[in-house]
Amino acid sequence: MIESLKEMVAIESGSADMAGLAKMATLIDGRLKALGFNTERRKAGDSAETVLGTLQGTGKAKMMLQTHMNTVYPSGILATQPYKVDGNRVYGPGIADDKGGIAVILHALQIRPAAAPTRRSRRARARRWCSRASVFPAGVTTQKTNTSKPTASCRACIS
Repeated sequence: MIESLKEMVAIESGSADMAGLAKMATLIDGRLKALGFNTERRKAGDSAETVLGTLQGTGKAKMMLQTHMNTVYPSGILATQPYKVDGNRVYGPGIADDKGGIAVILHALQIRPAAAPTRRSRRARARRWCSRASVFPAGVTTQKTNTSKPTASCRACIS
């Protein structure tokens, strides 16, 4: 996960940085495809692309994981606030909001169980549910909207 954070923080992806956001979209798209997801990139207006991934499960449950790819930092921030590891802490622009979230989602999907376990414990039921659920990760371009309702591209995932 630390290497994923390093790779993402090295991509400056401020809200107005279309080239950086495109690089983040390409990275997320590639990672999802490597995990067996079908991916789609959608563009709304003049904003950067949103990445949608789908993995059809065998059950009826649906799980949506959503994050955003932009940061609030201006271009060039890495010159003054570079990625660094200090002991057990990792620093860099966007690490907590929300490149860390992207890394957690991607790594959680990587360890997602491929088959249901046989034990009947609560943990086993949770694993079975996760292995059967249809999963819809979405990397949206920005977390700032004028409404609390899901974006159109995210509504399409869960309908």
